[in-house]
This record gives sequence, C-alpha cells and structure tokens, in this order.
Amino acid sequence: MQKVNRVCFIKQYGFIEEMRCATNRSYPVIAVLENVIGAFSSNNWLDFKAVLESF
Repeated sequence: MQKVNRVCFIKQYGFIEEMRCATNRSYPVIAVLENVIGAFSSNNWLDFKAVLESF
C-alpha cells in the first residue's frame, strides 16, 4: 500500500478504536473503507489481509 494510503488507514483505524473504547466496544457497528487503487492487490495481497485482520 502506498505510504499516504497506509498513513490514512492507520489514522482512520485509530479513530475507530478510540470510539470503540469510549463506548465499551459498542460503536461503531460498521466501518466503510474507500477502495483505492491497489488496496486489494498491493504487496501480494498482504496489505488487504492486514486491513481485514485489524478489524
């Protein structure tokens, strides 16, 4: 994943984790991620795997 996209994802994930901690892991119930070029196939699919495992 390109460095800019990786940084954006890390910030978004951090925000989601803060919300989950503040609501006793009740919210958010869903998260929507934008499909950017290479998000699924970059780094031999390992970046996409990391995104899925982080949730």
